[in-house]
Amino acid sequence: CRCGGGRYPQAMVKLIRTFQASVLLVPLLYGLAACGGAASNGEQYLQRISAALDRPVITAPVELIPYPARRTLQRPIPSLNISVAQFARLHACDMGGLLGARNGSLARLARDSQRLLYELTWLEAAQGCIEQGQDWLQPLVEQKTSSLPDVLWNATFASAELSTAMGQSVASASHSAQADQYFRMLSDLINSALQQDRLPLDNEFENTLRQLTLTARIGERRRNWSTLRTQLQAASDALSQREPPVCLSGLPNDRSRRLLAVFQRYYVTLWQVEFSQLLSADERWLTALARSIDLLQNSAPLEFQTWYDNTLNAQVSNSEWQRTKQAVADHVHAWQGLFEQCGIDLATLRGTT
Repeated sequence: CRCGGGRYPQAMVKLIRTFQASVLLVPLLYGLAACGGAASNGEQYLQRISAALDRPVITAPVELIPYPARRTLQRPIPSLNISVAQFARLHACDMGGLLGARNGSLARLARDSQRLLYELTWLEAAQGCIEQGQDWLQPLVEQKTSSLPDVLWNATFASAELSTAMGQSVASASHSAQADQYFRMLSDLINSALQQDRLPLDNEFENTLRQLTLTARIGERRRNWSTLRTQLQAASDALSQREPPVCLSGLPNDRSRRLLAVFQRYYVTLWQVEFSQLLSADERWLTALARSIDLLQNSAPLEFQTWYDNTLNAQVSNSEWQRTKQAVADHVHAWQGLFEQCGIDLATLRGTT
């Protein structure tokens, strides 16, 4: 059982699993986290540790890195110029109307998602023209194809929809367990677009973006990670202090027994069950999101890559996500150290209350 690169002692794993027989529903937990439920359990836990140790347990607020502004994420898309004669030749294969619509006044107001659908429609129509002998279109098709990932980028991670989903605005609705489903759908649609398969995007692309604005609250989840990290780190620091030692003789005493009761009743049975299920659900949408980013890696601006590496990237040890997982592992190690100091054998605690 690994978390944040660490390993729980086997006895610790068995003890924790004993108290996880009753599984809570992740959608309900997301709602409780947004309402302060998880933070309330964490605060109660810190208060109990502070009382048992007779020393303060202090947390400090942490500022989060905001999602980059859309103007810094937008990729420039080159325009293709054709002559009047070439434009006239396109009418022979029914592309004249398509180009006319693109140059109209409404096209200038179109969303980036609509620009993406236009580009895919253009590429599909141009291939049909080439098959009818319009070979002069082939270099233009190659240019359009090479810029397609940038068009996709603008329609996704630089869009108003994902800026809302990924940003830090405080909304009335909480993060939904359905978000991972829509992030998976988004990665499938990005892959279809890169293969120039327009049909799935016609039916689902804009709806998927819209659903992500309704279900994904990445800023909220990051704030909850930050609260979890600071609370776990504060508790770990308090438990790891050696002066004065909890157990002078290396044997259990009244204080260590009070701490053991806090560990069992407030950490294992309440808070740990709650946040571990939320983090497990977070891992699912993070995995789906990472697939979308990987598909468009070459289009990601430096501003986005820096933000992602510092926040959600599971491959970066110092990201917010990995530091949260590491804080969980470090906290278990802090308890392990205290139990060893007091001669408490975790293997004998299985099934105790």
